[in-house]
Amino acid sequence: MLVQDLWRSGLQWDEEMQNEDFDKWVRWTNLFPKISELQIPRCYFNSARPTTYKKLQVHIFTDASDKGYGCAVYFRSEDGEEIRCALAISKAKVAPLKHLSIPRMELEGAVLGARLLQNVRVSHSYAIGECFL
Repeated sequence: MLVQDLWRSGLQWDEEMQNEDFDKWVRWTNLFPKISELQIPRCYFNSARPTTYKKLQVHIFTDASDKGYGCAVYFRSEDGEEIRCALAISKAKVAPLKHLSIPRMELEGAVLGARLLQNVRVSHSYAIGECFL
């Protein structure tokens, strides 16, 4: 989004950024050291039994704004009384340079979610019961 804002402002590659754009850039780059604190589990359900995958659901959440749109795909499983959820995949995109209405952006997010659902179905051998978009 930062780069897109610079493109919109007409800034050329060899020109200096304005102070407010530079401040945004510095705030963003100051977050880089915190990346090492980020932990993402490699397994969907760490200590799951085989029955966990028998009632597997996929839940897809999409959202959009004037700046971009995205979606997140979660697996939800039931194992007796225990319910487990795990992030399977997510994707985000910045809004195109040509302005689109919010409903159109929401539709783009829903299309992205439907495509990710197809990707999850093809990429996993799990027997997915229900899907919620």
